[in-house]
Amino acid sequence: MNDFGQIAFRAGLTDTSGGASDDGGIFLWNDQSGLHELFRKADPLFGSSIVQLSSPALNNAGQIAFGFELADGRKGIAIWSIPEPAALSLFFIGALIQIGLLRQQRHS
Repeated sequence: MNDFGQIAFRAGLTDTSGGASDDGGIFLWNDQSGLHELFRKADPLFGSSIVQLSSPALNNAGQIAFGFELADGRKGIAIWSIPEPAALSLFFIGALIQIGLLRQQRHS
């Protein structure tokens, strides 16, 4: 929880359509817009899919850090920022650039 009352947390889910493959995720709560699912097991990420998520950490800048493991064996730590409405286009452009750089590294 940060000083603005936002809460980021990891939670297990029951009775999901994918069983154990999609039974957990990272969620965000804030008083203005309620509960949001940010990432879930089996979601696509960097050309693979998420198989494991660690508990997130949230700071006052609206950044959420979390660990992940992908189906192809890659592991990492990601930082996701709560986008402001005006910054959404910059967020998507940055994500596309990052994905392009990862693809270039694979082919080198």
